[in-house]
Amino acid sequence: MITEEKKQTIKLAVAITVLVLVLIFVGISVIVYQVEGEKNMPFKLSKIVAVSSAEGIEKIQEETSEAETEKKEKTSNTEKENNTTKKEDTKTENADKEEKAKETESTWNFDICQNNDVYFYIDSNTKDENLLIKSVKIDNIKIVNNPQIGEVKAFMPNSEPGRLYNYEDRYIVNEKLEYKGASQSSYTNLEIGSKGGTAWICFNNMNIGNYTSNKKEEITHDGTWLSKLEISQEQVQFTVSFDLTIQTTKTKYKANIKLDFPTGDISKEGKSYIEKTDMSDIIFKRVK
Repeated sequence: MITEEKKQTIKLAVAITVLVLVLIFVGISVIVYQVEGEKNMPFKLSKIVAVSSAEGIEKIQEETSEAETEKKEKTSNTEKENNTTKKEDTKTENADKEEKAKETESTWNFDICQNNDVYFYIDSNTKDENLLIKSVKIDNIKIVNNPQIGEVKAFMPNSEPGRLYNYEDRYIVNEKLEYKGASQSSYTNLEIGSKGGTAWICFNNMNIGNYTSNKKEEITHDGTWLSKLEISQEQVQFTVSFDLTIQTTKTKYKANIKLDFPTGDISKEGKSYIEKTDMSDIIFKRVK
């Protein structure tokens, strides 16, 4: 016959066993979540497209500065008009400057940068019509492996239509790049479709070299610049890391992403293109 004391002992043992099993299950669930992340997000990152190339940025500032200097010199010469001898000297000097200006006009003078345009495609994965994208944010940008030459900077799209990127300081992404949910995606307004759309960013390796030439030649703005400057692929390779956050009307999801650039041998191909659809290495988790 089982005594009351034995009954209590059995109940306690069963309770402890159940508690241990629950803790094990919770522990395993937490570990799996940390490894695999969210499996059924209402909006999913379906594709990342990266396009690598190179571009020459014409050095207009120096030409403008030279024009201003010449203007000042002409003003100074005007003040000396009364001196006939100096007037003749001035004419000779101006003729020499005009000749140099003509030579300069026919000179190619480019600062070369290696650019990598990245497109994030986010698709709807829910039947709930009221569940929308509030924003998509790119931040915590870090250059994990720096290139041997140049300096990597992140750029937001140009706010003016016609050209996707303008490599001016005002378009540099210092802390974050955020796209607000809207009726449709728009890079000029930094908007992404609230039911799915595209976000853009460019990682540009600035000032990898300078190209000057007086030759009358056709200039091709692509990765073959590297060959002209005798720069190897290895010298411009780098790795960038950043966080991508998708905020919906209910929940926020964040993942860390690492990408290697350039995406291919641009010195030979001119432009290289990759399309990443396997997102198994990109782990999204809920954040507050």
